[in-house]
Amino acid sequence: SWCNGDCEWDASTDTCANSPSRLHKAYTSLIKNRLFQPVVNEHGEYVNIILVRSPFETKEQEDMYERFKDEILFLGIMSMEAYP
Repeated sequence: SWCNGDCEWDASTDTCANSPSRLHKAYTSLIKNRLFQPVVNEHGEYVNIILVRSPFETKEQEDMYERFKDEILFLGIMSMEAYP
């Protein structure tokens, strides 16, 4: 299991004993943009990971990524629907 990287791990139960919420303050505003998809943990809580659905369509989207890339983990995803 994984608990956002800064918890007190309880090896006897294989769970986080104390996991502070450290969601980035810009997270919820970033995921309002269609390009950015949120990621949740097994409890339905957002984690500091955002999926990028497609190439940047605007300079604003690229600027948002550049601004927060060292604070939030961005992972690119794509669909193979158009594959011949």
